[in-house]
Amino acid sequence: MATSRPNPSTLVGAVPKPLTLVPLNDPGLRPTELPHTRPVLLGRQSQCDLQLADQTVSRAHAVIEQRGGSWYVTDKASRLGTLLNGIRLDADAPTPLRDGDVITIARWSFRARIGGAPSSDATHSTLPGSSRLVDDQRGRVETFKSDALLAKAEQRLQLVMDLAADLHAAKDESALAASLVAATARGTSHGRCAVLKLTPGTDDVLVVAARVHGQDAPAGFPFSRSLVRAASGGEIARLAGDTPLQHAMSIVSHGIRSAMCAPVMVGNDVLAYLYLDDDGRDARSGPEVDAFVAAITRIASLALAEIARRQLKARHAELAADLTAARTAQVRLMPAPKGRVGPIVYAARNQPGRLVAGDLLDVIDLGQGRVAACLGDVSGKGVGAAMLMSAAQTQLRATLRHDPDPARAVETLNREVVSRLLTDGFISLWTGIIDAHAGTLTYVDAGHSYWTLRRAGDRHAAGPVAEFLPLGVDANEAYRATVIEFRAGDRLTVFSDGVAEQPGADGAAFRTQGAIDAMGEAADEAADVDAIFAAMHAHAQTDAFADDVTVLSIRL
Repeated sequence: MATSRPNPSTLVGAVPKPLTLVPLNDPGLRPTELPHTRPVLLGRQSQCDLQLADQTVSRAHAVIEQRGGSWYVTDKASRLGTLLNGIRLDADAPTPLRDGDVITIARWSFRARIGGAPSSDATHSTLPGSSRLVDDQRGRVETFKSDALLAKAEQRLQLVMDLAADLHAAKDESALAASLVAATARGTSHGRCAVLKLTPGTDDVLVVAARVHGQDAPAGFPFSRSLVRAASGGEIARLAGDTPLQHAMSIVSHGIRSAMCAPVMVGNDVLAYLYLDDDGRDARSGPEVDAFVAAITRIASLALAEIARRQLKARHAELAADLTAARTAQVRLMPAPKGRVGPIVYAARNQPGRLVAGDLLDVIDLGQGRVAACLGDVSGKGVGAAMLMSAAQTQLRATLRHDPDPARAVETLNREVVSRLLTDGFISLWTGIIDAHAGTLTYVDAGHSYWTLRRAGDRHAAGPVAEFLPLGVDANEAYRATVIEFRAGDRLTVFSDGVAEQPGADGAAFRTQGAIDAMGEAADEAADVDAIFAAMHAHAQTDAFADDVTVLSIRL
């Protein structure tokens, strides 16, 4: 688009230089010097100073004028626009002209010569000071007294251009159909026209929009199903007056002698039909009508595809908003990235494989020097897994606060998952209770296994492999807790299977040992989490992980 919007009124006192328009592609036009005392109007109407008699040119298309010693060109909101050096100008925005600029309006191009005469081998004329350009008898100017003198083909071209603008602005299929039947009614002599659409999965035909002799059609619009079936192949179908119509009795009984049906297609699929017939009157058909119908149905096809694209985009935006809201709610259920809860300090991080995660993470203060830590993984990804995770986490938290026995809490949750929360899949879950007074860690590993323990002054070591089934597999699974020593300075790190199973560029998994090696001599719980994520990014060579990734590190 044009680049600047100057204020010509501020440019005063400069000496005006002459401007000559040199035609580049019409030998019937001569170079013309423009007056600097008034604006020069270019357009299709006969009152223009420079008349360009073509239906593609707007009535008042553009203005060239001199202000404050400089020349400007302004597009007057024309339908097809004015180009300056190949760039379309903004409407009603004066743009400075420079010597050698090329102005293009429809099929005409002119070079602007400022401050000098045109090329010496061509004679030139001076535009008179009147409001009308006088014909120089060289055939370079055509005038029309009114649009009634335009040929029918040019009228149809104007209809096609108008329809293109209307369909581009159509917000839905109903608006598109209404514009299409209106253009068809004006561009053909057929008295009846309609946009039809098949009901998906049936042979029922829906009349989306219809007009009869310029008016909206009443209910019960009759049409030829034979034509609709024929047009379903992707080509225009026609019934002529001398064609046997025994298969089209639905319209023969209405005195209809000729009819057409054109498919409106998106890709290889027919999504609608443009139907028109003569309603018993003299409707002339021919190649020009066929071409007109083909052109407007092609435009309708492009517009229908654009509407579908906009609707899909809106649907994606709605889904993204829902996912964002779900993720916001999910984050609120998780603990802060780092903090202190009772006798422990912790660091945690969660990165979903999609916008929402299926990993369960919680740190719960149970009072009296006890803290519960929970990390689990719901099978699957996305919204379904996230909803199940939220329900399971909420129930587990409530159960542990009522009865701080991890085995009973996990058994209760397992029965709930089997009976109500999950019909397919499972939840792997590690749940532990740290008792600072007793110096113990009491845990249940339900099919999880991804955890390590580091004694004060020692390296991390992987925890034992899980002894029990994940939740959701067997409602009668009997879970038992294991008690181990956990003293001041000891660090517990639990992570989801997305850590161990993350593939690298060569396809090899990161594994639990990758997490242990990454933590190495990390100084504290926050360093544990940072080290694992840094090593995973290096291993995967991407910031987007294949699955939900969650890491929790706790120090007493």
